[in-house]
Amino acid sequence: MKIKYVVRIFLFLIPFSANALVLEKGLVAGDPNWDTLTKVDRAHGYYPKAVVESDEDGVVYVYDGAIGKTNYKDNKLLHGWPLTRWSHHTGFEYNEPFFQSSEQAQEGGRYWIPKSHFPTLGCLGNTLLRYGDLENDGESELVLFLDNELVVFSPSLGKVVFSETYDASNWVSADTTVSAYEEMGSRHEGVKYYSISSESYWAETNDWPGSRTYSKIFQGDMDSDGQMEILVWRKLYLSNTLTESAGFKLSQSAWQRFEKDPETGEYLPQISTEDDIKTWLLENDLTWSKGYPSLSECAGEEGKLIPEMHDPLLNDPDVLQ
Repeated sequence: MKIKYVVRIFLFLIPFSANALVLEKGLVAGDPNWDTLTKVDRAHGYYPKAVVESDEDGVVYVYDGAIGKTNYKDNKLLHGWPLTRWSHHTGFEYNEPFFQSSEQAQEGGRYWIPKSHFPTLGCLGNTLLRYGDLENDGESELVLFLDNELVVFSPSLGKVVFSETYDASNWVSADTTVSAYEEMGSRHEGVKYYSISSESYWAETNDWPGSRTYSKIFQGDMDSDGQMEILVWRKLYLSNTLTESAGFKLSQSAWQRFEKDPETGEYLPQISTEDDIKTWLLENDLTWSKGYPSLSECAGEEGKLIPEMHDPLLNDPDVLQ
């Protein structure tokens, strides 16, 4: 009988279904039943960072930098896969194109193991591993939150089929910015930006505005061709100067469509106009706040909108809808 430790969460909003997708949250060290579910892996010299139960009796998946499949009731290691970066992962940062495939992805690099002290947007990274049927097709996937990157791994295919960095921000608060300028002393004439980037503190002659870069994800059969799709809506904000209003301003928006390839099982980038994607979102009443991630899992903020992604200081009407 399956251990009764199940927490359900909402992930993607599926526009053509009345029901949002439900995933099972995994456990991390110190949680109830951790020792029971990970005993086989630990006995074989593996040290999981997270574990989640599957729909199969006694079968769990673990994450330790790679993905493992174990039957803790039969005391058997069943399978293991390297967690290789998805070759179509798109990175975006200030002064870089939104749709630039990262070098690590192109080279087949591995995902890093998140540091326990590294804060993640909405505390989503506190639960590294989750499990559920993303597409309601009878096959479940693993969803990992590695730092501020969402990674979808298919056990049936043994590979990552989609990933997205939902927070690539580089900024410090207004108060920290003022303190940083004071510490810089003669290297700077005075406070210039509402927020600076973390690198600015170490610059000898230059300072750079803080940047906030967020992504929202929407899933469904958007063009009614029978194939599941993922729409990604990305926004890049740069800090205002002190001669402008407080906060940030929208520097760039971009939209991208991925469709599931029936041959490879991956979500592959598709050629779509921004107008088409915006029309699909509008027709299905899919606003910024309805995209994933949306709700915080931080203590005391559970179920509320993630503050950073819906901040009035972004000076963007989209984030309040």
